[in-house]
Amino acid sequence: MVADNQERDRKGLTFSQADGLEPIPEPLKLGELSQEARNLIWREFLESIGEAAVRSEFASAKLDSRWDKILYDWHVEVLHKPADEFSSDLSGARRIVKADIYGAKWNKVFDFLEFVMRRPTCPHRFSNRINWCLRKSRAAYLVVPDPPTIMPRATEQEGDAIVEALTTLDSAGLGGARAHLLQAGERLNAGDYADAVRESVHAVESVARKLDPKASDNLAPALKALQQHTAVHPALKEGFSRIYGYTSDKGGIRHALLEDEAQVDLEDAVFMIGACASFTSYLVGKARKAGLIAK
Repeated sequence: MVADNQERDRKGLTFSQADGLEPIPEPLKLGELSQEARNLIWREFLESIGEAAVRSEFASAKLDSRWDKILYDWHVEVLHKPADEFSSDLSGARRIVKADIYGAKWNKVFDFLEFVMRRPTCPHRFSNRINWCLRKSRAAYLVVPDPPTIMPRATEQEGDAIVEALTTLDSAGLGGARAHLLQAGERLNAGDYADAVRESVHAVESVARKLDPKASDNLAPALKALQQHTAVHPALKEGFSRIYGYTSDKGGIRHALLEDEAQVDLEDAVFMIGACASFTSYLVGKARKAGLIAK
């Protein structure tokens, strides 16, 4: 058993790192996109675009119809460039994509990735490969599906909690709450930390209102409805109420958003996304046990 654990611990490390001869790379922080991550992302584009290219012995290679549509729409709809200046030439398209990946700020790279992954003609499993790139490079982000969205994860556990919450909300038919949680991640990536907190709290409110329509500015009605049908530990109930009160009452962060949004920083937004994601999963789980939401 010890030997098995040691073998697992060495996976993903170089020989030198595993033997302590080189330091083990630290996970990246939010707001960072390393050269390694950009290299891996570029490789995915290079291979996907190249494998699908249309080649002819009489003319230069061209983009296939899928990538041609994606990059044409990006050229016109996002970069706001004239349509007649777009070229389907493979080598030219590669240069443009490479410039976007290596020359843009981290959040602009994510904008480009989300645009590509959400297009109807995006190659199958491309978003899964981009998620692998982020995990492989220890980026503090992951890709969640439906629609593909890049979400922050300060730790592996927070990432798992967010994915679990999105899956749980989807299976419970709580599309509104799920949309708010996804939007929270997008607003954080855009640097709109106050909006990220708002959307996180809206996700909790959406689930709470499903349990009791009166649970809009206060969680008490929803928690009371749960307690009438299943066990909710009093200490947990009080703790949840206090945490939510921190976001809602006059002195709380949510009230501060209306007066001075500059008070909300990255750490606040990351905490609220993770906390609200976990809380929505808890509420749905308890509601299902109580029969308030169908399993």
